[in-house]
Amino acid sequence: MWCTGPASVVAFCAGLWVCNPGPALGQEAGERPGADCEVCKEFLNRFYNSLVARGVNFSLDTIEKELVSFCLDVKGKENRLCYYLGATKDAATKILSEVARPMSVHMPAAKICEKLKKMDSQICELKYGIMESNVFFQKEIGPGISGPVKDESSRAETDTAQLGRGLQSLCRKNRLCESDH
Repeated sequence: MWCTGPASVVAFCAGLWVCNPGPALGQEAGERPGADCEVCKEFLNRFYNSLVARGVNFSLDTIEKELVSFCLDVKGKENRLCYYLGATKDAATKILSEVARPMSVHMPAAKICEKLKKMDSQICELKYGIMESNVFFQKEIGPGISGPVKDESSRAETDTAQLGRGLQSLCRKNRLCESDH
């Protein structure tokens, strides 16, 4: 039977690592692919899509006002990004125009983040934490992600077990598993 448990997931991942043990071109060791500016790219893409969905006028003033209001509802790393951009009340500097100007001409979020990185490297150092990235896991694969774990070794065991359960669920959803029964 395929997808039988966490052990099969670990074996699969180990096989992938043996095939490609080094970081890919442009990656630093220990980073996920595309992890550079991940919070910035994800946040700005979501912001842009919300503007398009609501049919908002893409003028500089409108984008700046919408960004400030969009930042009112965010937490965690995204709130820190809003702080760096100057879209929070307690921000020391404001570089909102560096987002609004390129977005007004529909520049992709990745390009905007590259420009912001040159101005303030902290913007692209933001990474989603385990609990923040688990939101994606829950939406795509299924519920069952638990809260914080006491130490790193039990965190790895818990994450592996949850990934195994999630992959089993995904296999069942897509009918990719072969059953012995």
